[in-house]
Amino acid sequence: MAADPSSLEVLPWLKSLPVAPEYHPTLVEFQDPIAYILKIEQEASCYGICKIVPPVPAAPKPTVIANLNSSFCARSLLRGPHVHHSAAADRLLPPPSAACPEICVAEW
Repeated sequence: MAADPSSLEVLPWLKSLPVAPEYHPTLVEFQDPIAYILKIEQEASCYGICKIVPPVPAAPKPTVIANLNSSFCARSLLRGPHVHHSAAADRLLPPPSAACPEICVAEW
């Protein structure tokens, strides 16, 4: 059984270490990662280590729609065919054949 992390003693010399910098570049800055690393090199080298959090680009619209369709399909599978579909829910849910034909058509 592992020891409780809160009960472990932190050595004094570890407490005196500076916190490594964390960088959050924009999409434009991170187009060329090597150029970005060279840009922050002088500051980051003072610490010996740093963390670069790459930017997360926005998902393309087709991907977002596909993910929504998948979640609607999964929701309809969880509901099952015995649950009454309201008019409001029918307006929100995509047609079964468009969302995931291999699964949803049998359920509708």
